Amino acid sequence: MFDLTHPEHVGDDEWEGLSQLRDRLERALRSGDHPLAVGTAKELCEAVAKLTWLRRGEQFASRTDMSQLVAQAHKLVGRLPGESGAMANEAREIAQTAMRLVSNLVELRDRAGTGHGRPERSSLDAHDAEFAAGVALLWSSWMLGRLDALVANSPETRRGPQAPDLLPRRDRASTASSGPCDAGGDGPTPDRHRSRPARGRWHLPHA
Repeated sequence: MFDLTHPEHVGDDEWEGLSQLRDRLERALRSGDHPLAVGTAKELCEAVAKLTWLRRGEQFASRTDMSQLVAQAHKLVGRLPGESGAMANEAREIAQTAMRLVSNLVELRDRAGTGHGRPERSSLDAHDAEFAAGVALLWSSWMLGRLDALVANSPETRRGPQAPDLLPRRDRASTASSGPCDAGGDGPTPDRHRSRPARGRWHLPHA
C-alpha cells in the first residue's frame, strides 16, 4: 500500500530506530495482532514527530503530549494549517487532514490499541489495523520527506564539509577521505544530484 524509504539526511542510528518500529508493525499485521498494530502505528508517528523536532533544533519534554508533538512537527516543516500564507488552499487542507488522521489514530490506540490494560477482548479487525498502519506510514513518509528536503536545503548542509553533522554518513566519510583540495581548487563538494540506491524501502504486507 505505502512504503517508507531511508531519507538522505536521516542518520543510520535514527533510521534503525524507525526500522525497528516498522518491523514490529509488519509482524503485528502478519500475525493478526490488531491491537499491537494500532499501538505500533501510533509509536511510529510519535518517533517521526520527535525526530523532526530534534533535527530542526527543538527539544521536547517528557510531558509533551502527542498532539503537541505532531502540531509542532507540522510547524517545523512548514505545514501547520493556517500559518503558511504561501500555501494553496488545497495544500493547507491536506496538511489539516494529515494532522486529523494522526489525531484519530492516537484516539483509536487509546481506545483499542496496546499500551492500556483492558479486561475485555479488542473489537479491532484486520481492516482497522491495516488502515491504521497505512495512516502511520503515509504520514511518516510525508513528514520525513519534508524534513529531508528542509535539511538538504539548509545553509549548514549546503556548506558541505563545514557542517558534517548534517551530512549523511556516507557523504561525511567521503569528505573525510578525500584529502586536501588541489591547489587553486575549491575541494570536493558532495553531489546532491547523483542517483543513489533505494535504502530500506518498506511495503505493507498483503493479507
